[in-house]
Amino acid sequence: MIAEGFVVNNATVYISGRNAEDGKQTAEELNHLGKGKAFYIQADFYKEEDIYRLVAELSKRETSRLHFISPLLFIPRRLM
Repeated sequence: MIAEGFVVNNATVYISGRNAEDGKQTAEELNHLGKGKAFYIQADFYKEEDIYRLVAELSKRETSRLHFISPLLFIPRRLM
């Protein structure tokens, strides 16, 4: 998992998905791997309002800059 490498190397990682239970468990497992931190934010990428909510939440939490978005992320072209 891409997130593992980041957490092991002291990065802050946000993971997202539809299943809150799985997402929270994954973040917890990642937090035991290294010096970095992992957080889960629930979002369904097929729902436009969830994408906007995710962006708003990330904007509140990270005020400087975003360094990487996983290439596995699908964002509908009309929202770009």
